[in-house]
Amino acid sequence: SVAQTLLAFMVGLAASSSARVGCLTAFFVTLSPAVAAQSMSGTFDPNALGLAVMLLVVWLWIRACRSSHTHTQQIVWAVLCGAVHAVASSVWLEQGIVDMVIAAHIVVSAVLAKSSDWWTT
Repeated sequence: SVAQTLLAFMVGLAASSSARVGCLTAFFVTLSPAVAAQSMSGTFDPNALGLAVMLLVVWLWIRACRSSHTHTQQIVWAVLCGAVHAVASSVWLEQGIVDMVIAAHIVVSAVLAKSSDWWTT
């Protein structure tokens, strides 16, 4: 759907700060057979809504992790991410995938920060 394509573009743009990467991300999401199968039916399908909300959660998470934002802005983006994630969890059963990705990002970030502190001391 159009919402999924726009959200995929926003995720690619936020992750790389490049419109070219955003366009490629949107292109590949649009070509995915799973997206086409979920968004072409004409009836309400929680999976179609779930994919769009999952992309929104990822975009908000990327915005919350930006180091260029002030601490207050990061908190606002994180709260928005949590609120959308709560809605996504109630709508889409496969939301656990995003949980795993965010948890892995937190663990890797913590390990890299710890190893960075270890190397500088």
